[in-house]
Amino acid sequence: MAKVANRSHLKQFSFMLIMIIELSLFLHSVSSQEIPSRKILKQDNSNAVRLDTSNPDTVIVDNGLVRVTFENPSGYLVGIKHGNLDNVLETRNKHSNRGYWDLVWGDNSTYDKMETEHFNVITQTDDLVEISFNKTWNSHDHSAAPLNIDKRFIVRRGVPGIYAYAILEREQNFPSAEMYQIRLAFKLLGDK
Repeated sequence: MAKVANRSHLKQFSFMLIMIIELSLFLHSVSSQEIPSRKILKQDNSNAVRLDTSNPDTVIVDNGLVRVTFENPSGYLVGIKHGNLDNVLETRNKHSNRGYWDLVWGDNSTYDKMETEHFNVITQTDDLVEISFNKTWNSHDHSAAPLNIDKRFIVRRGVPGIYAYAILEREQNFPSAEMYQIRLAFKLLGDK
């Protein structure tokens, strides 16, 4: 349990959660084919990382080894294509229940799915794409934790996975709150 409270000696107190995850997709556990991980890494990884924002409802990042689809602007992960699987996430679930950040906070253990309102491109090169889904706390939304939320995702050239971290910022004028749990969850395809 982390107690976040006002501190007079700081102009701004930022609670930052950095969670870097390289999603290791073991094909032998999600596919009927067994392919050694060394063979996966030796595949042609010269593909540039591509960002597709042509559909206003989705953001797609693809490096030729993994294609990650996000709902825009919520930041939910709705699809991860890897190998011969079109989506390793459970497609029978709603978009908000496939890949998501969540947080349990407050005296009543309020559950917050950390749904965001804005999408931004942080970095876009042939070697790396970093994107951000963020929102600023609204004092009228009593179900949302008193934090500015910035969920970041990175896809790199030649890496068959995704990196993720979140920046959770509490400004000095925000009310104090207790945070009990912060996590990134993936609901994997159940029939493979």
